[in-house]
This record gives sequence, structure tokens and C-alpha cells, in this order.
Amino acid sequence: MLERLIAAMGVGLVAACVWWLGVPSALSSLGSDASVGSDAKPPHHSRAGRPHVAPPGVAPRDVGVPQQATTVTVVRLVDGDTLIVRSPVAVPGVLAAGESRVRLLELDTPESVAPGVPLQCYAERATEELARLAPPQSRVSVLPDADLLDIYGRTLLYVWNARGDFVNLDLVRAGAAESVLYEPNDRYIDVMRRAESRARTDRVGLWGQCDYFGQPA
Repeated sequence: MLERLIAAMGVGLVAACVWWLGVPSALSSLGSDASVGSDAKPPHHSRAGRPHVAPPGVAPRDVGVPQQATTVTVVRLVDGDTLIVRSPVAVPGVLAAGESRVRLLELDTPESVAPGVPLQCYAERATEELARLAPPQSRVSVLPDADLLDIYGRTLLYVWNARGDFVNLDLVRAGAAESVLYEPNDRYIDVMRRAESRARTDRVGLWGQCDYFGQPA
């Protein structure tokens, strides 16, 4: 009888020790989980690691000024889609030293100075919009695409102003130009076409003031 009593007490003592050692560990584990849960936001609230999605009407990040762009000075404007720029040095594959006639890529504005073509609806407003975005004597950044020159010898470029605004895109957004693909120069054509579609829908610029693109003034 005494032996059974001693054995029972031993088992109870061992069980008590196991329980005592296990409780702090469990409490510590619960406390650690609660701390993490209260400090960290749920995955669907966290902005870290989420892909950037531009809101409707906002251009994606890749239309910002590229690192490889060249900085030049605007000398004067020709019309809404053509300007003269000056580079102090030759930039191989982009510009010669001195003045160059630049045709903005992936867009077309109504004609105002083309020989034999009457002044078109919204042409002067388009030139004014270009003057607002890239005024004479201002510094702009330029970038070529696949083909550098057109059949008239003009340099085909994308242009960003000193504020980082993508001039080509902003002209289309403002309804001062339509998007046009000059193959094989298609780097930004998708975003340009979306901008034109939005401008047409909202009847911005020429889309609200002209019956059609190229209408005589």
C-alpha cells in the first residue's frame, strides 16, 4: 500500500513539473504572436511589395524622364509639333552640335505653317500649348526611338520639360494633338493612344471645338 502511494505521488510530481515548465513557454508564444499581430498590418493593408497601378487617366511611371535623355535648349517653335533646339555639343545618335529641327514623335497637331495647306482648326492653340510646355530658352530633355530622322531630315524625338512633364503626351492629353504611330518608333504609342481616347471622350481641346481633325479654321 505504501509503495502504491509513493508511486502515485511520484507520477503527480512529474506531471506538475511538466505542466509548470510548459505554461511559460505557451504564454511566451502567445505573447509573441499577439505582438506581431498588433504591430504589423495585414497583407492587404500593406503597400510594400504591391505593384503600382496608375489610376484612370494617370500615366504610368515609365513616361518619366529617362536616365539616358539628353538636355538641350529650346530656341523657337515652328508649330504645335515642331521646334528648334540647340545642343552645345554633338550627341552621337541623337543630335548634332548647334541647332536641330525636332519633330515630336507619336503625335500630329493641326497645320498652321505647312506650304499650300490652309490654317486648320485649333492649330494656333496647339502651338500655344507647346509654348506653355516648352517655351523658348527653356531646357528640355530629349530621347530618340528606333529611327532618328524622318523623310524631311527632321530629328524625331520625345521631349520632357524642366518640370519632368512628358511634352508629347501632354499635348495629346490637352486635345492639342492626335496620336500617330511613326513605325518603328512605338515606345510610348499605347499610352499616347489611351490619352487621345480619353481626350476625345471628354471633348477636350480640338475634340470639343473642331468637327474633325484637320478641319479648316
